[in-house]
Parts: sequence; C-alpha cells; structure tokens
Amino acid sequence: MRIFRKSKSEVNILTACPQANGFYKAGMVKKWIPHMYREFELNLLKKCKNNQKINLFEYVRKDWTFHAKGAWIYEGSDTPNMTVIGSSNYSYRSNRRDTEAQLYIYSKCPDFNERMKEEAEQLFSLTSQTSIDDIKSDRDTKLGIRSRILSKTMKSML
Repeated sequence: MRIFRKSKSEVNILTACPQANGFYKAGMVKKWIPHMYREFELNLLKKCKNNQKINLFEYVRKDWTFHAKGAWIYEGSDTPNMTVIGSSNYSYRSNRRDTEAQLYIYSKCPDFNERMKEEAEQLFSLTSQTSIDDIKSDRDTKLGIRSRILSKTMKSML
C-alpha cells in the first residue's frame, strides 16, 4: 500500500466491477466475494486519497465476467516498454500463500510496445473510473458491517 501512497507516477488500477465478478449473486458465502473486493477497493482509495495520481477503474460490460490482469509500465514514453506475463495475481493470498510465476519483459521494440499499448487501451476502454463516493453510493453492492467483517477475516484467502 505504501508504494501507491508515495508514488510520484500515475498508477491506473483495473479491476472487475462487482457485476463482472464470477461470484456475483452466487449462493451462500460466495455471493459476498464481490463485496469483499469492493471493501478492498474502498480501503485502497481511502488510503491513497491524497495522491491524485492513483486511479481505480472497474471493468463494466453487461453479462461478461472479467479475469484479465496485467501491468504495463510507461517510462518516458506514450507506449509501455515493460509488461508482466504469467500468473500475475496481485492479491494478499497470491503474495503470501500461493506460488506465482511471472516474467517481466522490458522491450526496446517499437512494434511490440505499440501492441502492449493496444492491449491496455482495449481493456481500459471497457472500464469506468471509480471513486470513494461511487462505491459508497452503489445500491447494488451496498457495503456494511457484514462485508467489512468478512473482508478482514477472509483477506488471506482472497
């Protein structure tokens, strides 16, 4: 979290909106998974609220789920020159419990860099920027004491 709060670079985070989560409106405990992720988003935005360069975007596409992940690093250029491939999960569980393998590719090839840019732009074209107010006012995935408790107790499992 500190890396985001102290970042001087623009950071655009792309995640699934609750309706694009595969567990949206699933039965029993599973239906709370999108709420727990929403709690994590809200906490991130609150902790980074003084850094205007941290932006959260949610993938929104009716009747679609979202599972894509990626990182595109733009270093002094309008096209990315670094990306991550592999099992790039960035959750607490992936960082602390799972074995994850990733490959970081740094490219000086303009054609490859342009393709990375197109990939990122295609994914972000199906998103909307999300704010603290958006999350708090969302009636469909209203957050409350239950989602707060679940997100704290289940954090290491998500």
